[in-house]
Amino acid sequence: MLLSVLVMQGNLLAQEKVVTGTVKDITDGSALPGVNVLVKGTASGTVTDLDGKFSISLTDDQNTLVFSFIGYTSKEVDVSSASDITVDLEVDAEELEEVVVTALGIERSERSLGYAMSEVDSEELGSAGNSANVMNSLSGKVAGVQVAPVSGGAGSSSRVVIRGNAVLSGNNQPLYVVDGVPISNNQVKDAGDSSDSGDVNTGDGLSSINPDDIESMSVLKGGSATALYGSRAINGVVLITTKSGTKGKALGVDFNVGVTFDALGITPKDQKTYAQGTNGTLPPDSDPKSVTSMWGPKINGQSMRFFDGVTRPVGAYDNYRSFFNTGRTWNTNVALTSSNDKSTVRFSYGNMDSKGQVDHSTYKRNTFNLRGKTKMINDKLSLDARVTYVNQQAHNRLEMGNSVNNYMANFVQIPNTIKEEWLKNYKDPTTGRPIGYNNDDENPYWTLNEVVNEDKLDRIIGMVSLTYEFTDYLKLMGRGGTDYSTFRQNVLQPLFTPRFSQGRAFERTNLDRENNFDFLLMFHKQFGDFDITANAGGAYMHKEVDYTDSGSENFTAIDFQNPLAGSSRFQDFRKSERAIASVYGTASVGYKGYLFLDVSARNDWSSTLPLNNNSFFYPSLSASWIFSDMDWTMPDWFSFGKVRASVAQVGSDTDPYKLNLRYGLDGWNHNGVNIGNVEGGEIPNSTLKPAIQTSYEVGIDLRFFENRFGLDFAWYKSSSVNQILGVDISKGSGFERALINAGQIDNSGIELMLNYMPIQNDNFSWDITLNMAYNDNEVVSLTEGVNSFQLLSLGSVSVQAIPGEAYGVIVGKKFKRHPDSNSIIVDDSGRPVADDGVHIIGNGVQPWMAGLRNSFTYKNVSFSFLIDSKWGGEIYSSTESNLYNLGKHESTLTGRDEFYDPNQTWNPGGLVREDGSPFTDNIDPEQYYGAVAGISEHFIYDASFVKLREVTLSYRFSKELLGKTPIRNLTLSANAFNLFYLWRNTDNIDPESSFTSGNGQGIEFANLTIPRTFGFKLNANF
Repeated sequence: MLLSVLVMQGNLLAQEKVVTGTVKDITDGSALPGVNVLVKGTASGTVTDLDGKFSISLTDDQNTLVFSFIGYTSKEVDVSSASDITVDLEVDAEELEEVVVTALGIERSERSLGYAMSEVDSEELGSAGNSANVMNSLSGKVAGVQVAPVSGGAGSSSRVVIRGNAVLSGNNQPLYVVDGVPISNNQVKDAGDSSDSGDVNTGDGLSSINPDDIESMSVLKGGSATALYGSRAINGVVLITTKSGTKGKALGVDFNVGVTFDALGITPKDQKTYAQGTNGTLPPDSDPKSVTSMWGPKINGQSMRFFDGVTRPVGAYDNYRSFFNTGRTWNTNVALTSSNDKSTVRFSYGNMDSKGQVDHSTYKRNTFNLRGKTKMINDKLSLDARVTYVNQQAHNRLEMGNSVNNYMANFVQIPNTIKEEWLKNYKDPTTGRPIGYNNDDENPYWTLNEVVNEDKLDRIIGMVSLTYEFTDYLKLMGRGGTDYSTFRQNVLQPLFTPRFSQGRAFERTNLDRENNFDFLLMFHKQFGDFDITANAGGAYMHKEVDYTDSGSENFTAIDFQNPLAGSSRFQDFRKSERAIASVYGTASVGYKGYLFLDVSARNDWSSTLPLNNNSFFYPSLSASWIFSDMDWTMPDWFSFGKVRASVAQVGSDTDPYKLNLRYGLDGWNHNGVNIGNVEGGEIPNSTLKPAIQTSYEVGIDLRFFENRFGLDFAWYKSSSVNQILGVDISKGSGFERALINAGQIDNSGIELMLNYMPIQNDNFSWDITLNMAYNDNEVVSLTEGVNSFQLLSLGSVSVQAIPGEAYGVIVGKKFKRHPDSNSIIVDDSGRPVADDGVHIIGNGVQPWMAGLRNSFTYKNVSFSFLIDSKWGGEIYSSTESNLYNLGKHESTLTGRDEFYDPNQTWNPGGLVREDGSPFTDNIDPEQYYGAVAGISEHFIYDASFVKLREVTLSYRFSKELLGKTPIRNLTLSANAFNLFYLWRNTDNIDPESSFTSGNGQGIEFANLTIPRTFGFKLNANF
């Protein structure tokens, strides 16, 4: 028996053979790692190694191998008489046709689309991997998309507007959709939303998304592109596709680590000639805190007694550069991927650790992401699921705007004859009270060390999608997603804090839950020359928000300070709930691959509108004609040509609980019964209608010289009517505003994108991309008796929507000028007089934008730079106004030498009295510039700029250098962001400065400007 077994085993061994070989790309001969090698008719097989090599054992009856790899055409090879083979795989021709993700996650050939869209892959996002908010990296890269980062440090919001502002009241930012499911992009706190226009910015929904998990982003611009998303897409849509692993890799590890340094940006150029004081004299030694302006004598080595009682020589210092630090951010990401012929899975962990530009300011974010795809039931059922958990913590975010804790505002106010380091002794060790530079004892180091402002966010984003393929032309998809976040903010302004000497503490919590469910029945089949695609489905969105804000003031004990410790308590509680139910359908007919017609329709039912008026319908129609693919002769140099056109309607609803009066109970009672009240200062409207936007678009796409040169041009126009807004009314009514349907906003513009590749060979390539856009954003009308709608107010300056004017005009005071000579009118002391009322002095929205990107590749070295520019808008600078008033602005030096010289006089000239007669008397510069400081017109600046936005240099180590290490790819890169302005019209401020992501743009208030960021990144794939 033993002999029989040995004979049988010998026969089996004799029947086995080993086949080895190499798999290559047929176009360039490069080895292909991770190719699936299967024995035909079985489940056994292997994959190629890093060098594209494989080895597999076969029996005598196994003579055919099947080679498959994503993006390549599968190939069968007869190995009956071969033991070592070389297999060349061809790129799948269908893969060459660029497929893009459109609304609802529907994949379409880009050439067939009848509307404009732009796609940005993970490589084009540039420094996104080192940015806390990925949208900042889109600036200058997509035509028609305005990106305005908020200068509040790591984790702050970005304001993104696509093709102009469409609504007056509410958010003009786009809808964000991640892997087919909308997410919440709410922000709990924005510095421009507070009652005094000053606070922290706690970030938006995008600021907690890890950029290293993003595969690509698509921007849907026009109504036809976004209509299928209904009322939430009136401002456009940004589709984000996350990474899900790559087929062909049994196991892979992706690792990258990067560090960035945030260098201080633009700071005011204070005058350093004249000292602290007034009327040309130093403050009195008996009370040096009484005068903090810089209208004192010329600095000539004299001494004075300072705020802390110490007598020192008088000098001038750059306190901005000495107080603010270089910020530092570490960003580490590791991802594990695995796949087989049916499934892919990817798990990633990302850690961001940022130290801000001031001490004790930190931001930390941990992101865990798991996504998997698989096919089941004979590949008919596909499952796609993802879950993301985000934990972020911020400590002492930078306060902005009119906040008393705004560090930059502090140093604008502090005389620069006071050296910053003298302020470090900020607290009296005996009394515990602050030691400050003025009579309020303000000191930025008290804020830095004693004031607490911290927040924490926990967020879970999940998605599950199931698709069943009934036939090769009919399938059904069902999908559900959730976005749930809990946010908590704690603030403590302890006893003796300047402006809050009795102390104050409060705690904010915000629970935000959004669920989205949808299904889609998809049909695609070819009938002769016609290609038919049809989809029908429905969706349901449900959102809940619970917000509480509780705290107290007036503490009695220094060791007992919390939201309940004060004698004066306050509390705010808000709960809102809303839902939208929808049905929709879309159909596309293609004829011979060159003529396409698309139609879509969606109907929404919104819970925030009246029952008899809560249904609104959105149709769209688009067409494209690829005339270069028709059966006619085209010149050899002409590669591709397409014209497109579309028309669509989308709309929007409003916030919850705007239809009827809301009642509440206050803390008082009468005979034991609580007293009720009417909440809010706005008269509700039970007859509201949805706002509707109608848009039109035409475009042309041309490519030449084998696609080496391309041009894409689009013209669009949209009109939004029935705006839902609260207009000011007489307070005698008991209310401040009334909610109405009124107003019309029009947007029209052009977009142009040029691509040119001057050089392309085996070793070197040069790629140029230019995008340009112009948007005319006009407020056509409001309603009878309403002359303006306020978007933001700060002191005597506001941003408003005024009929007949561009959206977001800046309104403020102007010089009073004589009607005959247009000369500035002054009073008897020579101080300029402000004209009555307020006037339009600028526009805070930039109508023109352009971006020029150059990319160079030489062998394994890549280099690119991006020049970004915006034109035509203005910005009001409160910083400049304050510097004038304080005598710190360099311009206020003019006239001082003459005025303080007893033998001379000073007059700027061109001034007249009320009656028009010339004013030639001697003028005190302190009085003159102090009066100018109160006239907004003087501090409106052209906000146009040309900026070197981004520079990236990377080196990819060759396979020869990596040798036989397990590393498949190793890339080292250096990048810089917001390097410097090539040209600007603002001396002391950053023209991009913004302390709010809201609709009111164009006001700068002592912002810590956008930093210059320099970074290094190492990326390795195993």
